[in-house]
Amino acid sequence: MKVETYELSNGRDPVGEYVEAQDPKTQKKMLYQLERLESVDPPSLMRAGILTKITNSNPSIYELKISYNKKEHRIFGGFVDSCFWLVHAFLKKEQKTRESDIRLAEQRLKEVDKIIK
Repeated sequence: MKVETYELSNGRDPVGEYVEAQDPKTQKKMLYQLERLESVDPPSLMRAGILTKITNSNPSIYELKISYNKKEHRIFGGFVDSCFWLVHAFLKKEQKTRESDIRLAEQRLKEVDKIIK
């Protein structure tokens, strides 16, 4: 599956910047999971608990779970025209995902959807 990253209007890549801000071993783990996202079909990742649908919005938001060194990293994205778009990344500090993170991901994915269609 093709994977793309969302860019802000100023050209910044928030997901790429988040990954690059991590230590080298964490980066390696994140890049491994992103490569799996490209090479493995989404239903298999969902069965493995790595990819989870978290909203039924249009388009739906999915959460890529990356656990490493007792830290829970999350990358939000969704499908637009048979491509998975990475739109938001953060360190999960609480059991419940903040509503603001979900809303930001929805907003960005809707922007991608408008541009693509």
